[in-house]
Amino acid sequence: DFFMAGDVSNQEPELLSPASFTELFVACLRQIRPELKIEVIEDLELKFSKPGDDRKPHQAFLDNAFTVYQKDPEARDEIIDQFIAGQLETLDKSATDDINPKRIIPVIKDRQWLEDISISLKTNAEFPIPLHDEYNSELQVIYAEDSEHNIRYLNGDNLDQLPCERNELLAYSTENLKDLLGNGIEVMGGDGIFMVTAGGNYETSLLLIYDLWTANGPMEVKGQHVVAIPTRDLLLVSGTDDLEGIARIREIAGEMIQENAYTLTPVLFAWNDGRFEVFEG
Repeated sequence: DFFMAGDVSNQEPELLSPASFTELFVACLRQIRPELKIEVIEDLELKFSKPGDDRKPHQAFLDNAFTVYQKDPEARDEIIDQFIAGQLETLDKSATDDINPKRIIPVIKDRQWLEDISISLKTNAEFPIPLHDEYNSELQVIYAEDSEHNIRYLNGDNLDQLPCERNELLAYSTENLKDLLGNGIEVMGGDGIFMVTAGGNYETSLLLIYDLWTANGPMEVKGQHVVAIPTRDLLLVSGTDDLEGIARIREIAGEMIQENAYTLTPVLFAWNDGRFEVFEG
């Protein structure tokens, strides 16, 4: 049963404090890029810059990295390496504002994410509010540029670089997402309960791919499709007329929100006239 969690060892490593995690992150960053000027602002917050660079230092918040580490302490080094790669890519790319139009993709986030980031960004004018559209009463579509180690959220400063009209951006970016994923979308399960995977980063964005949710799509369910997206890397599917299936994906969604670092929402959504809306059943 692919919904069952793996065995968990009773022996858990001692967790680093935020201060110790920050210290380790800085040590690893110095080892990889010793030329950087690094300043620790406070626990889980850094600024760093390259020699001779007269721009504002790059600001890095380690809260997400620390949260992921807390959920999976044994993967500490891998997590730090991954976050450093993303931060360095942002630092090195910030010298240019050029956007690769074929890498513009839509990212589904919950409304609370946008509200939280809007509040935090108001205190720092250097980081404008991400370019976004409302998808439904609970979800937002955030537009970003995908890269090897990172995603860069677009903002109003990027409007003149868009390869399409602003009102065409959702359709354009969704086509990019389909091209990016290619044959990487996998459907597992059966008997009215499915899990859909797409590499671990864009599962929630699959809600935007129309062909998955039509009568001729790969998942046969009772009634209309109902989905749970408790985390960014988990998409569960059942049907509006399958009470047992709905109960199952709701249960799994609740469990995953407790266990996962990248949580989204416990709300279920049902396919209705070409898009997903909040499911009240």
